[in-house]
Amino acid sequence: MKIRSIRLAAYGPFTDMTLDLPASGPDFHLVFGPNEAGKSTALRALRHMLFGIPARTGDNFLHGYAQLRIGARLVNGAGDEIAFLRRKGQAKTLRKMDDETVLEDDALAPFLGGVSAEMFEQMFAIGHEDLIRGGEEIMSGKGSVGEALFAAGAGLIRLQNVQKELDQTCGALFKPSGSTPAINQAIKAIKNERRDEKDALLLPKTWKTHDADLRDARKRMDAVKKALADYKQQQAKLARIGDALPLIARKKEIDADLAVYQDVPDLADDFGDKLRDAERELKPADRDVARLQETVEKIVLEIDALPDHRTLLESAASVESLQHELGSFRKARQDRPGLEGRMRTLQAQAVKMLEEIGADLSGETARNLKLPPSIVGEVRKLEKDHERLTARLESEVEQQRKRGARVSQLAERRRSLTEPVDVSRLENALQPAREAGPIEKQLEEMQAANERIEGELNRVLKRQILWNGSLAQIDTLPLPSKENVDRFEDRFDALRRSIEKHREARAVAEKEIAQTRADIQAIDRSHNVPTEADLKDARGFRDKGWGLIRRQLEGQRVSAESSREIVDRFDGASDLPDAFESSIERADRLSDRLRREADQVSRKGLLEAQKEKLEKENAAIATVLIKAGSDHGELTAEWKAQWAPAGITPQTPKEMQAWLLEMAVLREKLADLQSRKSQAESLAGQLTALRSGMLRALEDVGATRDENASLSAMIQTAQHEIKTQKELESAIASADREQIRLKAELKEGTAVIEDLEERFSRWKANWQISVGKLGIRPDATPTEAVAVIESIREIRNKTDEADVLRKRIEGIDRDSARFAARVKELVDTLAPDLQDESPDRAAELLNGRLTRARKDASRHSSLTERLEASRNELADAEKRLFECRTLIESLCKEARCKTAEELAATEKRAQERKALVAERSDLERQLRKLSAGVTVEAFIDAAASMDADRIGPELEELAEATETLEKERSELDQRIGALKARLEQMDGRSKAAMHAENAEHLLAGLESDVERYARLKIASIILARTVERYREKHQGPLISRASELFARMTRDAFCRLRADYDDKGSPVLVGIRSKTEAAVRVEGMSDGTADQLYLALRLASLEQYLENNEPLPFVVDDILLRFDDERALATLDVLAGLADKTQVLFFTHHRHLVELVENEGKPHLKFGLHRL
Repeated sequence: MKIRSIRLAAYGPFTDMTLDLPASGPDFHLVFGPNEAGKSTALRALRHMLFGIPARTGDNFLHGYAQLRIGARLVNGAGDEIAFLRRKGQAKTLRKMDDETVLEDDALAPFLGGVSAEMFEQMFAIGHEDLIRGGEEIMSGKGSVGEALFAAGAGLIRLQNVQKELDQTCGALFKPSGSTPAINQAIKAIKNERRDEKDALLLPKTWKTHDADLRDARKRMDAVKKALADYKQQQAKLARIGDALPLIARKKEIDADLAVYQDVPDLADDFGDKLRDAERELKPADRDVARLQETVEKIVLEIDALPDHRTLLESAASVESLQHELGSFRKARQDRPGLEGRMRTLQAQAVKMLEEIGADLSGETARNLKLPPSIVGEVRKLEKDHERLTARLESEVEQQRKRGARVSQLAERRRSLTEPVDVSRLENALQPAREAGPIEKQLEEMQAANERIEGELNRVLKRQILWNGSLAQIDTLPLPSKENVDRFEDRFDALRRSIEKHREARAVAEKEIAQTRADIQAIDRSHNVPTEADLKDARGFRDKGWGLIRRQLEGQRVSAESSREIVDRFDGASDLPDAFESSIERADRLSDRLRREADQVSRKGLLEAQKEKLEKENAAIATVLIKAGSDHGELTAEWKAQWAPAGITPQTPKEMQAWLLEMAVLREKLADLQSRKSQAESLAGQLTALRSGMLRALEDVGATRDENASLSAMIQTAQHEIKTQKELESAIASADREQIRLKAELKEGTAVIEDLEERFSRWKANWQISVGKLGIRPDATPTEAVAVIESIREIRNKTDEADVLRKRIEGIDRDSARFAARVKELVDTLAPDLQDESPDRAAELLNGRLTRARKDASRHSSLTERLEASRNELADAEKRLFECRTLIESLCKEARCKTAEELAATEKRAQERKALVAERSDLERQLRKLSAGVTVEAFIDAAASMDADRIGPELEELAEATETLEKERSELDQRIGALKARLEQMDGRSKAAMHAENAEHLLAGLESDVERYARLKIASIILARTVERYREKHQGPLISRASELFARMTRDAFCRLRADYDDKGSPVLVGIRSKTEAAVRVEGMSDGTADQLYLALRLASLEQYLENNEPLPFVVDDILLRFDDERALATLDVLAGLADKTQVLFFTHHRHLVELVENEGKPHLKFGLHRL
């Protein structure tokens, strides 16, 4: 997919801005925007255009969220094209360019090729920070091939941090031999809880007694609580009645007092405020009316006293006009003498200058002097022609002299030069020798490097102890494949894990067997607990004894041996009846003990059964371990058979994997050594041929033959010979050409001098004619003629200036007369008393009188306004006075008073009545609160029925009874708590249940931790294996392509990349220096070079992806900040090459990059430049 245009219709600082990326030009586009031009915004817009504008964005500072629009025109590999606008929203964000027709949300799917926004950021976008982190990642990983390739191919940064975090998190959760990780601690805690659960047993001795006591205590507690509730209810009722009695008495008093105020009217709450406000406003209103009437009369008198200036004010414009012209009048009158003096001086100067040039002084001579412009221009042109012709003629004569001297010198030099020798054959022999470069040094370095490599390989081969062959035998050594070794490693690991698992199980079983035996012995030591077998045995002897006695009772004969067998079992028994009684007692005693110690008997039986079960499991585990040992021996024999053809006694598969890897490296390096030896042999043959050719060619030009000379010395000799002969040939040709040129210049110079002399003669004739027209003598030089012309022009200027001054003096006289006439006209009309004053003084006095008239007019206007305001205030005061009197009359009606003097007393009685009513309402509210839900009247009646003197004693009696019950309740509460605690201590089942619950809780947490550990561990293993598989699959082609790109970016400072191995046998990347073939590890590279290595890997991975997928634009943001100009230009050239496979957009705000590309990148670097 390629972008043909991006339209920033409304986004960030942009409004309807379009960036065209036409198909007709190259697909490498350089987008330049200085700071604040919107480069970063354009980058964000590109991503948001393809994958949607996020819910929160800072690009809405100019256009609101609803107005944000980004458009584009895209073309995919199939030729399909789409033009659209993207708006901000959750769905239906794609529209056609008309911004109305809605497109489906997946309309861009055929153009994105299944690439998500995250994948686009990782693979198709790279910025300066990404490049730096990628270089640091490679350096911190010390060039690990797998990590470098995987991180560059997937566009991932900080891959090592991810792996490290996974390992650290797994270690914090579980370690096989650890004790502090979460899972280890949980397993230990679960074992402890299970052990405590087993130890928790039931003690039944006094449980029933305590349980009965607890039931009795709870029953008594219920009775005590009920009695307490009844006593407290009676106390509350008596207390409420006692509190209400004073309130009831006060209510009766208020009812009696209110009867006195029946005829008092119920006045409004603000009655008193209205009365006082009316009384307070009445007197000021009356005073204001009298004061304002007096003010109005005074203002009227002042207005009548002002004079009448209407005539003067009507002529105000004329008076002001005279005042404005007064300054000009006085200045002109002051300037006139100076102007007249200047005019006379100019006239005298013009007359004097005429006398100096010899002109006629009579009449209008100065005014009639003329200088026709055409004649003056002709004279000035002839002056310049004279100067130019004179200078050129002098120069040509001098040049002609120098040419003659140079011709003589060249002829002498040409005679001293010998003829050159033909060096074409020597040049032909020199060309391939120079193209071969420092071939001798290369051959020497290559042979030394080969010897060093071969010695190193032999040393490496000798260091390993499994095989004693030589380097030549490595290629034919029959070794198992890596897959076969991996398979054996998996089988050995599976067998080892099985053996370890069963050994751990056996150790656990033996430990549990030992613990079980110890528990049984502990029981026997403490109680010598009998078993069912003991009881059975005792009963057997008892029954046997009874059988013998019965036989005797039945008259049957009993043998002495049989009787003695029974008697001997019991100490102290003298005969069979005594022994029988002892057997009965022993059997009964065992039976009683079995009943009394049933718990110990049961536990011992369980332990015996558990021991038997564990011993069987242990035997089964031992059988499995024997079988596993046999399997291990067979697998070991099979493993050794794999290495028998090579005569190697193998170590473990993991160790042999490292050994195979070392052998693979040796084989690879051996192949490289053989290739280098072939190159050295070819280089030696080439050197011999070049030396032979150079010797023959040097003999042809007469150089001394030296068979032992090196090729570089022969090249220097040949270059010296060729240079000498070429310089000689060039000197001869140059002298011949110079002679021919100078002879031609001599001839041409002679013709030029003759032409200049002819042109000078024509100039003289034209000069005499032109100066004659101005009256200047014909033999005058150009300098003299120009001086006369300048004098005449100055005379004309002075006479013209004198005429201007004369006309100005005449204008001053006219303006003064006109000003005096206007002043006289106004004085006659407005102020006849000023007729004797000068015009300027009269105008000034008129203006003063106009100012005073305006002040009087302003005073009249101000007094008129004051009069109007005072009359308005008077009307307002009269209105307030009327309102106060009206309000007092209204209050008298409301209070039913005949005069205003009665209002205060009536208002006081009304306030007293209102206070009593409010107090009665408050008393009723308090009584309603004490009544506990009944009406106030019913509560008062109930209180009236009580004897007030009995309330106190009854409350005291109830308090004593309540206190006694409270003490009993407290004692019962303590007794119940103690009984419950004792029962809990006696019941081991509750403790066992607690331990079981704790174990289950720990198991739930353990399950979550184990699941998390498994996910993280699997993720770590998958990541490591994915990286390794990616390396195995892509190492060859990716490193090969990245080598080419890396060499170009570093300007051949490095010629290629190579996969090498570190001290641990892990594959790492190294760079090979172009000149020395020295391998440089990544940690030995500079930061900029590491950045270029990461970029080369990214581009190689991108090219591999593009071979099988829809191409998308590769977006680059200022990645060249740490590149010098040469490497920056080389990298831009690489990106231009990538543009043949996919579109490349390079954003930058550095002007020097643009200048670098424009000045040094053309014409081979094809790019399109766009400016924001």
